[in-house]
Amino acid sequence: MRKILFRLTVAAAALGVVMPAAARGPRYDYAAVSLYQARVVQLQARINRLAGQGTLSPREADRLRGAAAGLRALVGIKSQDGLNTPERIEIDLRISQLNRQVDREARDGDRRGDGRYRILPVDQAEAADGSGEAPRSN
Repeated sequence: MRKILFRLTVAAAALGVVMPAAARGPRYDYAAVSLYQARVVQLQARINRLAGQGTLSPREADRLRGAAAGLRALVGIKSQDGLNTPERIEIDLRISQLNRQVDREARDGDRRGDGRYRILPVDQAEAADGSGEAPRSN
């Protein structure tokens, strides 16, 4: 009887140690919320700066501003009760994707926003071999 009682006591003690760790559930990070909000604000400022410089067309800038505003709203909604790991991964991924979109739009050469590219004069065009010299006409 003593052996059974001892084993039950040991089992109950072990269960008491394991149970609180399992009862905690997922971990939520409240400190990361302000970091993600700051990254989105920096991204919005970058879009505005590139649009002001004329690097982005008005259409591109409007589309990217809308995507950044949607991302900012997503961070606000997801972070109401802290961010768990999958939410942090999703927000990181979306911020990275929007950063790549901004980079791509800034380098595409489309300044007018109508999908057509600006044609450079011959003296500004690079050579086809990539040497950086303008092609010479005869």
